[in-house]
This record gives sequence, structure tokens and C-alpha cells, in this order.
Amino acid sequence: MPSETSERKKISTLYILEILKRYTDDTYDSEGKPLHCLTQAQIGEKLYSDYGIMLDRKAVSRALDDLYYSPEYCDKIVYDTVSRRVIKDGKPGDGEMKTNYRYVHDFDAGEIRMLINAVLFSHHLSERECKALIKKISILGGIDQRSRMQKHLFNLSLFSADRVANESMLATLDVLDEAIDRGRQVSFFYNYYGKDKKLHPKQENGEDKIYIVNPYRMVANNGRFYLRGNYDKYDNVTSFRIDKITGIMLLDTPSKSKRRVKGIDDSAKTEAELLYMQPGQAERIVFKVTDSENVISTVVDWLGKSVKFGESDGGTITCTVKANRDAMRFWAMQYSDYVEIIEPESLREEIKTALRDTWRKYNDGKDTLIESDENIKKLIAEWRQICRDAKENKTDIKQLAAAVKRTHLMLLPLRGKAIEGQYAELILALKEMRDTFMMPVVSAVQSVNLLLAALVDEVEHKKWIKDSDIPDDTLIIHNRTREEGKVDITIDINNFEEGYLTLLQHADKNAEDSRKMYAELRERMREKQERMMGKGKEDKKPKTD
Repeated sequence: MPSETSERKKISTLYILEILKRYTDDTYDSEGKPLHCLTQAQIGEKLYSDYGIMLDRKAVSRALDDLYYSPEYCDKIVYDTVSRRVIKDGKPGDGEMKTNYRYVHDFDAGEIRMLINAVLFSHHLSERECKALIKKISILGGIDQRSRMQKHLFNLSLFSADRVANESMLATLDVLDEAIDRGRQVSFFYNYYGKDKKLHPKQENGEDKIYIVNPYRMVANNGRFYLRGNYDKYDNVTSFRIDKITGIMLLDTPSKSKRRVKGIDDSAKTEAELLYMQPGQAERIVFKVTDSENVISTVVDWLGKSVKFGESDGGTITCTVKANRDAMRFWAMQYSDYVEIIEPESLREEIKTALRDTWRKYNDGKDTLIESDENIKKLIAEWRQICRDAKENKTDIKQLAAAVKRTHLMLLPLRGKAIEGQYAELILALKEMRDTFMMPVVSAVQSVNLLLAALVDEVEHKKWIKDSDIPDDTLIIHNRTREEGKVDITIDINNFEEGYLTLLQHADKNAEDSRKMYAELRERMREKQERMMGKGKEDKKPKTD
């Protein structure tokens, strides 16, 4: 059984270690002198004032030697030596004295500041959690960092007024760590912020919805933490904001194997692929940006080193990156003053539509978009060329798709409204070209005819358009002669396919009957016209007595 003296010695040594950690560090002034250090006498004084233990200088010196020569603290305790006169064997001589003891902490001042700032500017920790973490982190850096702690806590009060935090964030991280390590599922409530600026669980059938998820990875992105997981009934990856998770529980059921989930892997994703943490696979995106230092710096900040820059051309530079298309749409609109999406074309069109919708919101409620006379004339000329090509069976599907999209988007605001200004010229030209193709034949001519008719219908059939719930990205081929049970043809203007031509060519169930019907109609119209012309001639004959 250890003696009281040996126990007291061990406790005194531990207290001396704590004194060195608390009051000293390995920092120096401009002349190379230690800033925060203690002599043996000062350590003895701290031992008595802080812990009520009184030791003589020799006992303190022995305790310090025990720490210095121990395997655990041999590289943590440092000191200086100074020369002094000593009496040895009854004779005076030169000797050395150990002084200026200090503790070498694991983190230097710069590292501690970086950790404290990371906590200070965290989006998802409460003020209480931030203060507690800053206090713990500051201890890792010694007396110099603790003296600065009050300043950091004061700065925290400046930022915490608008801080909206999840008090259970750290506990959630602990549970997710364990679930991922053990390969177990978790259940939780997933929340949204309400008008009261508090978290509220998402609902399902009037009750708080419980999410059961296979957790695989946690990712830090844009200053927030995300869980990358999967629902059992799907094979794709889903991302959850961890600061919006509450009520998390570790379940006994094992997680689904990663091999059965698309998009989950242990390799590091690029910044561009993780942009806004949108679900889905990354694809090649080409865009142009203003060639300036600030804009290029912003691109690299957001998309990382994976973005490739081309040659500068006329004040812009072409960039290529592999990224999620939905995330790139948000990003491109966020920086629309400097960014223009080039490829894929479908993404470019989506942004055009979104920008048009935004324009309407800020145009005092007016729908009409101002298009220049020159653009209208170019579009009419393009349609005339499409008609000529269709007659010669030389239809260019890309040109036709582009013309349909531009015309549809231009006429979209006029649904159910009066046709004014330069739009009247466009509608008149479309009707003229439509009427040119009255003779029905199963060819590209019929397809172009039906497309032209559909575009005119958008603005001429006001009541039909108003009463129909038609999405903005949809063009309806209205079948006026449809038989019972036959529906209108729906065309997605953002994904105009070559197959639409075949679909339109066979829009009627029996093309031969259609040709006969139109032939009979044209014959009746010809006879009626001849009769009208004959009657006109009779009316012009002079009357005789």
C-alpha cells in the first residue's frame, strides 16, 4: 500500500503539471526571451495559492525533474539554465540553475486562433455551445490564448444576435459518427425554419414525419455540414443539412450496402460536384465569365481546382467544369452579371425561362416582354427558311427546335391577352405560313404546319388557353378534328426530339382519310369561290329596260 508521502508526491506532481499548462507557454518576445514562464519559486507559490499544498524548492525541483524525464512529458517541459556560484565539497565553483519552466502546448497561437474563428463563424452552433467550445479550445494554447479568450467571446456577442442555431447539433454529430462506424440506420425529424425563426418538423398526414435513413458520409460544404445518405426504397443518394436534424436515434437495423446506392463512394468529390449539395450526377458544363481577377477568383472559390479555363476572347473567358446541373443553374443566376452558360443547351434554356419569369416579377406586374423589331424580323425569316426546307424534305431538326422554343417563349406572355405592336407582324407571318401548308401530306411539311398552328393558337385561342392548366415549358398541338377519345399532342420545348416529327406526321389516325377530307374541303372551297366570282360578275352587268 503506497504511503501518504508517496501519494502526496504524485498529487503534487500532477498539480505542478496543471500549473505549467495553465500559466505558461512556449512563446517569445522580439529578443527571444520567453513571455510566459515560471521559476521554481513561482511554481511553489502557485501550488500553495491554487491547491493549498506547500513544498520546499527542492521538492518542487524533484517533481519537475520527474516530469521532464518521464516518457509522456519529456518533450513538453522545457526550461533555461543560468550560471551561478555553488559550494561543492567545501570549495566554491561554477554551476547551473534551472529556471523559466514552461509547457509546450499541442497547438500554437495561429492554430488556436484558426480553431476559435471556425467556431466563432459557425452557422449551426448556438451561442452557448460556441462559448463552451472557445473556452475549451483556448486551454489548448496556454496562458496567451486564455488572455485573448474574452475578446473572442465579445466578438461572438456581436454575431450572435442573428444566429439561428440547432441546440442539439453536437449530439446529432455524435450519433451520426457512431451510426456510420457501426453501419446502422438512424431515424430523425427533418426540419424547416418557420416565420418564428424556429425549427419545425416536416409533416406527413398531419403528423411529424419520421425519416429513416442509411447514413454513409458527412460532408462540410459552404460552411455547413451535410449527411449523405439513402432511403431504403430508392437507389440514389440524398443529402440532409445536419443542423436541420432533430430527435435523432440510432437504430438496430443495419444500413444498406454502399454498393447498392448510386453516387455514394469514399473518394473525395470536387468543389463543383458538391456545389449546393444538390442530388444527381455531375455532367460537363461550359460557361463564359468576365475575364477579370475578381471574377476568376470567385469562380475558383466556388468551383475549386477542377474548373478548366480556356483562352481569353474579347473580355470573356470560356470555362469547363464537371458539376451538378441544378446547382450550376442556381450558381449561374446568382452571378448572372458575370456568368453565361453555354452548354448544355437545355440548361441555357432553363436559365432563360427563369430570367424571363424574374423579369416579369420586377416589371410592375406586366407580362409583355420587349423584343426588338430586328429580332422579330430575323425569326420570321428563319421560319420562312424552315418552310422552304420542309417542302424539299431537308428539315434541320436543331434549327426547327430552336425556332419553336424562341417563338414559344416570345409568345408565352401573350396567352389570353391582346396582341400588340411588333407581335402582330409575327402572328400574321406565322398564320400566312400555316395557311400555305393546307394540303395535308405525311411529311415534314405537315409537322411544320401543325407547329405553326400551335404557336398561333397560343395567342388566338384565348379562352381555351386561359381555361387550360398548361405549363410554360409545354406546347400543345390542339387537334381540332380529333375523334372521340383522342387527346392533344404535348411537346416539351426544352427537349424537342426528332421523334416529334413522326408523331406530328401521323397525328390523325388515318392519314389517307385525312387527305381525302382535305381534298374534298378544298374542292368545296374552290366551287364556292367560283360561284361567288360568278355572282359578282352578274351584279356588275348593266341593267336593261
